[in-house]
Amino acid sequence: MRFFIIAFICTLVLVSYGLVHNQVTIRLSPEYFTLAHPPILSTSSVTLLALAWGILTSVLAGIPFGFLVASASCHGRRLPPIGLSFLRRRLAYLWIGMAIGATLSALGGFFLAQAGVLTLPPDLADLIEPRRHARFLAVGQIPGRTCASRGLVQGAIARSARLELRSGALRRLPGTFVRRPDQDSRRRRCAP
Repeated sequence: MRFFIIAFICTLVLVSYGLVHNQVTIRLSPEYFTLAHPPILSTSSVTLLALAWGILTSVLAGIPFGFLVASASCHGRRLPPIGLSFLRRRLAYLWIGMAIGATLSALGGFFLAQAGVLTLPPDLADLIEPRRHARFLAVGQIPGRTCASRGLVQGAIARSARLELRSGALRRLPGTFVRRPDQDSRRRRCAP
């Protein structure tokens, strides 16, 4: 049961980020969702369009992420299972790190577009007002850059957890499982 709770919480974290991220993105450049994405809803509401894309993309990324984190948290031969209290803070750091990475990449894309380094392809440039090109390019830079920043943040979290495990700090955290030497390693799973 603990496995599914951890997987659900991790998925929920990524979905909540995706929903907020797309609400901000569509306010900056609605053309990015209406012209550069295939239509998934026939609505004139930008809020509903951003919600639909946020759910679609975030759930598809969140489910594998949730199951991988839950599996790493609950199973293993040498390391004890990790509790929810340990993950909660790291997931908050991940959420904040993704937001910072997306903001920095959007700013970088915006300034590169203003300087003329980034330009729209001619077919899109004809459909979008020239004064909105920089916003479109800033928003277009977010997805790729966010994946890279997310990977860096996740790597930092994994490294932090590994260091805490080595130092023995994990054994002092509430909600974690400490293996006694007399326990059989094959029976270790997340407790219900």
